Amino acid sequence: MNTSKYIKWAMEQCGHWGNNYFPRGDLEREYYAACSRDQAYVLRRLGAGATACRTRAGLFREQLSNAEAVVLEDFDLCGRLTLDGRFCRRAAPSDSIGEEEMRSAMALHPLRLFSSRWDHASAETERFLAIGIEGERERIRVQLVLERPAEEREFLESMLETLNAFSKFIQAHIEPALAMGKAELAEALKVIANEPPKTFYQAILLLHLRFVAWAFEGRGAIALGRMDIHLGKFYQADLEAGSLDRERALDYIEQFIVLLSVGYLNPVNSLTIGGRLPDGSEGTNAVSYLIMEAFGRCKLPGVNLFARVHRDSPVEFLDACARLVFTGGGMPAICNEQVGIDQLARYGVTREDALRQTYTGCAHLFVEGLQVPWTEGRWLTPVPLILQAMEAFRDRPDAMFENFLADLRDRMFANARQAVDAYNDQVRRCNGKNSPDVFYSVFIDDSIERGRELSIGGARYPGVFGLDIYGLGLAVDMLSAIKVFVFEGDLGMGELIEACESDFADCEPLRQQLLHRAPKYGNDDDAVDDLAVWMVGVADEACQTLEPLMEDGSKLKLIFPGTLGYIKMGLNTPATPDGRHAREPYSDSGSPVAGRDKKGLTALLNSLAKIDHSGFHGLALNIRLNHRDFSGEAGCRRFRAILDFMFDSSIQELQFNCVSTELLRAAQKNPEEYSNLAIRVAGYSALFTMLNKNEQDAIIARQEHGV
Repeated sequence: MNTSKYIKWAMEQCGHWGNNYFPRGDLEREYYAACSRDQAYVLRRLGAGATACRTRAGLFREQLSNAEAVVLEDFDLCGRLTLDGRFCRRAAPSDSIGEEEMRSAMALHPLRLFSSRWDHASAETERFLAIGIEGERERIRVQLVLERPAEEREFLESMLETLNAFSKFIQAHIEPALAMGKAELAEALKVIANEPPKTFYQAILLLHLRFVAWAFEGRGAIALGRMDIHLGKFYQADLEAGSLDRERALDYIEQFIVLLSVGYLNPVNSLTIGGRLPDGSEGTNAVSYLIMEAFGRCKLPGVNLFARVHRDSPVEFLDACARLVFTGGGMPAICNEQVGIDQLARYGVTREDALRQTYTGCAHLFVEGLQVPWTEGRWLTPVPLILQAMEAFRDRPDAMFENFLADLRDRMFANARQAVDAYNDQVRRCNGKNSPDVFYSVFIDDSIERGRELSIGGARYPGVFGLDIYGLGLAVDMLSAIKVFVFEGDLGMGELIEACESDFADCEPLRQQLLHRAPKYGNDDDAVDDLAVWMVGVADEACQTLEPLMEDGSKLKLIFPGTLGYIKMGLNTPATPDGRHAREPYSDSGSPVAGRDKKGLTALLNSLAKIDHSGFHGLALNIRLNHRDFSGEAGCRRFRAILDFMFDSSIQELQFNCVSTELLRAAQKNPEEYSNLAIRVAGYSALFTMLNKNEQDAIIARQEHGV
């Protein structure tokens, strides 16, 4: 597969962040300080009594008016948050604002962040492309004619203000485009600044600039939704008119992916392709394949690609997914559409709306344009809770394993309650009333008609607060060892605790027994898999029991995070009773501890399939495939067999690496020769050589599966 000509530019941008693809440290702090100053300046201008809606709309206007209009020489798309290691913001009147005034402004109207439902969302797109900015303004004007409460009128007027600011932001790029001789870009900008896009190029340009505007608001992990569906009709019309060919469309998509991949505050932006339409018909189209080809040519990890599949997905689409997986890079993640429908049905999403499902962040299910943004908290991680329970049972030699599990259940419930309390505290501090999300609400169905901010009645469906379970595989391996050696064997709990506290110093024979004699998750062994079923069941029960306490009406769901947190948590955790050494990683998401799934791919899938996937909102199994068995037509047939099992067993999501241990070791040894080697980390991909050695070793340790 050819390599995109834009990769060199992307890698140069990565170099500005210390060989990473998103800014950290000083630039990130500079960005948030600028936001604080801008808001203080807006409050100063509006004067006493400025409402939250007016303030937030004014902040958005200020952020976009202070943004540089960036037009790049080699790109047909324009707009950037960062460029060449700097924040694309011009000098502004707010730069003179002092610290005290900034703090005062933030106390009144706090900046919204991930924890207060600011990102990890997917906006409405199909209607927006059909009616454009002026069409959205007209929708608001229609509502303003009606008799409405004053607060609803003010919110609608504030939405109108943000759309005007967005239109001016687009227009600001026209003069720089003309100055660089980019007449087609300038003409497209003139159109989309108010009117709906008329061509494929104008549509993808408008979506890119909307993304950049969101980025200037400080959003990350933005889901662009079902891009193949939204762009498909433009592509087909342009082909029929003879104004576009396949290669040119592919080039535009490559630009889109590359520009979204580097230089944003949270890099896990995402696209979803494939799956059925709300009327039940198949949505896969020519753009679905173009997007996959573009990902294969770009090989950049900053944008996540999710493929929605079902039993009747076109074989050609499934094979295209397989071939992209076989190239390495960990794309696409494969999502079972029917499981998504079942999960959404648990909180009242209709089947028609559930077929608008998309994925955001690492593995978070979302209803495009209909739902409040997602957030989560790391409160239900069972590994430290098991260690606490072990200490409580140190001097209880007559206790039964059932008593131990009952104690652990109480601890899980208590932690879940703490999570709910912490979430409610956060919502009270920062919410849709004191810090309304004005611009994004334009793109959430029902918000304009209801005259309400998306998180306080504007969206059709509530948001989800995810209770994180890090290290499921490790936790159940720990329980398995405790059951076998303490409650069914003759090892004292105190002796096991002391061995763990010493990191098995002078206890290597015991550690080997713990590693090899107690059953391990991922091998289709009911003795340990039943413990995984029990643990997920307890966590789901806690969510259902505590959900009525969510003060903003959010849903409380399980999430098995797909981040590097499983490695970082391991660094702060002592040795554990399964034989794991101190500082070694946990297991990631729904996967077993790396390297412990010894009985093959079928056994691994069988272990995961025993868990009911309908009760949570994000769980992925990371699988490393060997390239010998997974390549070519035979590999595609084997890949489809895995997906058949996925459908039969109602597994939610599978993620793949198809890269050999030898290649990964070579990249460790000679990183400069493998600088663009992308691999699946967890719920997202990363450039392998940008990971630290602990993270690289954790990837290499995963079992490599063949047939």
